[in-house]
Amino acid sequence: MAKQTVEFNVDKAGIIRHLIESQSGTLMNAVAELVSNGLDAHATKIDIEIDISAESHTMTVTDNGRGFESMDDILQCFAVLGFDHNTEAQKAKGRSIGAYGLGRMQLGSWAASTWETNQFRMHMDVKDRTKAAAFDLEECEDVLHKGCRITAEFYKPLNRRAVEELKSELRRKIRYVPVSVTLNGEELTDTDRGWTYEDDDFYFLHRRDASSGVEVYNLGVLVRYYPTSQCSGVSGVLVSKREPFKLNMARNELLIAEDALWPKAKKIFSQYAEKRTSKMKDSDREAMVQAQIAGEGIATFDFAKKRVFLDCKGRTASLNMILSHANGCITMAPRRASQIAEHVHNAKTAFVLDRRMLDWLNIDRVEDAAAVLHRLQYGDRDHCLAPAFTVVDFAEVSAAFAGKARLVEPNQIKKSEKAMLAALLPVLDYLLRRTAYSMNVQMHRAPRQLVLGKSESAVAWTDGSTYVAVDRDHLSRWYANPNALMSGIMVLLHECCHDSRTDDDHVHGLEFYERFESVATAAYMELWSMVNDTMLRWEKERKKLNLTTSKPVLRALTKVDEAVITGRKHTPVDEAESDEVLSPKETAPAKKKAAAKKKPRKSGKGDTTDAPYESQPSLF
Repeated sequence: MAKQTVEFNVDKAGIIRHLIESQSGTLMNAVAELVSNGLDAHATKIDIEIDISAESHTMTVTDNGRGFESMDDILQCFAVLGFDHNTEAQKAKGRSIGAYGLGRMQLGSWAASTWETNQFRMHMDVKDRTKAAAFDLEECEDVLHKGCRITAEFYKPLNRRAVEELKSELRRKIRYVPVSVTLNGEELTDTDRGWTYEDDDFYFLHRRDASSGVEVYNLGVLVRYYPTSQCSGVSGVLVSKREPFKLNMARNELLIAEDALWPKAKKIFSQYAEKRTSKMKDSDREAMVQAQIAGEGIATFDFAKKRVFLDCKGRTASLNMILSHANGCITMAPRRASQIAEHVHNAKTAFVLDRRMLDWLNIDRVEDAAAVLHRLQYGDRDHCLAPAFTVVDFAEVSAAFAGKARLVEPNQIKKSEKAMLAALLPVLDYLLRRTAYSMNVQMHRAPRQLVLGKSESAVAWTDGSTYVAVDRDHLSRWYANPNALMSGIMVLLHECCHDSRTDDDHVHGLEFYERFESVATAAYMELWSMVNDTMLRWEKERKKLNLTTSKPVLRALTKVDEAVITGRKHTPVDEAESDEVLSPKETAPAKKKAAAKKKPRKSGKGDTTDAPYESQPSLF
């Protein structure tokens, strides 16, 4: 068979329909293109009128620009899709926004349109299959409109809500164009802004306290938001003044590699990055990491000391801290706000990275994090040194912490533990009522029981409805001194704010944090009263169970008295006493001689020790 060269053929009507339909995602984009055409034609005023009456569903866009001035203009520009904007003739017309000659076709997806410009009239309807790749052209004797007037008849009728949404979206899209644009008589542009910075190329408005990134406008028309990581950590609004950015065909992305303005814009961002306050935001940290990866950051030695990374609880850490936390072992939980991840991290089994670090490090898998962190840690020397970071499997390192907690059988609970639970039960009931009040609901169900449990990872947990369980080791620690008991009460409050199971891994949502903050703030002034009353009840419960006051118990009760007498100041935790109370030994009734030697707590009319308790009514 003889070899031959065959040229491709194009289905003209099909490719034109594709160009029209694939460009326009929204009506707002189609209308914004008509505004851009008016700006290219040097219009100083553009008016948009939309009529959604029963008789008509039309839109009219009118400008006072140059329009199409000759038949050659129409045949070379309007009739040609993708015409060259870089010819001398086109440059002489001062076009600044248009680049591909396709934008005007976006309207074809939404409406049939009639264009009146000077003495010419064109009609286009892509739904008409007989004229899908053509338009009607008429030259009149008189001038129809000086400039350009486009009348569109919508294929589908619009309602009032659609018009309002169009107005809102269009205002945001063309907010900073340098001419007046109105929709049904309402001004959409806002050129009188208090710009933070201005030069021959740009207007820039710096938003110091924001972290949303930079809105980039091409000659006043929005291109897109760029994240702070690409803008030196700053946020604000950037508008090009005279020269356009180099954009893609859809005009929603800068062609950064080819654009001459973007490097100038980055210098402006750098100026304001240096003016940030000393307290960094997450957006600042992300930008710093991104700049370091791109080779535009600070010295490697200095960067290794910057606390720009986040652990699983959102706390900051430097590369040096990550390296020393667990000998360079790193991992990542499958989702954020994982309680098991916190246990793994706190046990220093591995440094658990926040999942946001995937985006910050420009990676898709945690397995790639070790190589990136190694390069950031050692810079140009990374190829000379053994890998400093090791990724470990989260499922493996979390296995020791992932077991479900269990409840202790009632017949296995010690008398001393029963006294502790009984003393805390009124506190739990009170916190549950407080929580229900903060949620503006009434408690129709039975109150939760306070029970004893055993867990390798949790201090306390709940099923969300019937009980709150406390780990038996932690329960005994709570009674070491007032500060420890106050921490225990806050743990109970934490569990009261949960309305679902927490005996395994769980997530703290926004509603939980709002609930906890509301109750904790309201109950803050009552915490010491709760501690005092709980310690007194504990002593009474021990007497009911015929438990004598051992030396550790006496010291714990004495610390409460001292705190009250000294104005309720916090008392440092005594680790030795905490350990002693951790495994309290019950004093047998037979040891009467040892019990007799113990100094009893003072009581009586003249004793000031018990006065503060008597002066405060019980909260429960």
